[in-house]
Amino acid sequence: MELVKSNKYKDLLLYGGFLHREDKKQNNTIYWCCVESLLKCRIVTINGEIKSQPKEKSHNHVPDPCKIHSKMAVNNIKEAAVHIQNTHHVFPTKNNAVKGWHRGLTSVIGGSYPKIWKFIYGIKKIQNLEELKHDQYNAGQ
Repeated sequence: MELVKSNKYKDLLLYGGFLHREDKKQNNTIYWCCVESLLKCRIVTINGEIKSQPKEKSHNHVPDPCKIHSKMAVNNIKEAAVHIQNTHHVFPTKNNAVKGWHRGLTSVIGGSYPKIWKFIYGIKKIQNLEELKHDQYNAGQ
């Protein structure tokens, strides 16, 4: 059992390879129904623990692991973006600083239109340097 956020930031329950959306809530009890199925494949949770689950063959479709993995990846990206937004002091905010950073990127990757692998290598190199600076900053050096 795992909770994943929907595109509209609502909780989705991942259980048995299927996504379920919140159907009804009463006190500490939440009733979930399958996102894909037209049938009522209900799961009941009380205080975050599953108390009742659908029968084994109650879904009229197969699980879609690609859809679930993509939702989880999008959630991770959104969480990272929020984290980055909360640590705005790490990133430059003035035009001159941005231009300087871009000039540094261009010098690391060797030009304006590099091959993709050279670009990836350059981004990784810059990321390692920025993480080192960030760690040094946090350590007080």
